[in-house]
Amino acid sequence: MDKEFLPRIFDAFSQEDSSNKNRYGSTGLGMAIRALDRPDAKTIPIIALTANAFDEDVQRSLQVGMNAHLSKPVEPDHLFKTLGELIWEAENQ
Repeated sequence: MDKEFLPRIFDAFSQEDSSNKNRYGSTGLGMAIRALDRPDAKTIPIIALTANAFDEDVQRSLQVGMNAHLSKPVEPDHLFKTLGELIWEAENQ
């Protein structure tokens, strides 16, 4: 794995800005990341971790540019599998 890639993954894990949440629901952080003026903003993996598990919630997350949607409580095996898939995709583009 590229040594510069791992820290970028963790850039996506931060608290959601409450102003974005009020405007966009649980998808605000994904939209904010994708809108950043950074070279990696369009490609960094983003996983929604939320209690919202309806099909509409999953579709909304994917529509705003998130790569995956996992519902809480998060199953560690599913999280690790999803991370592995996203890392593999990023390394093989």
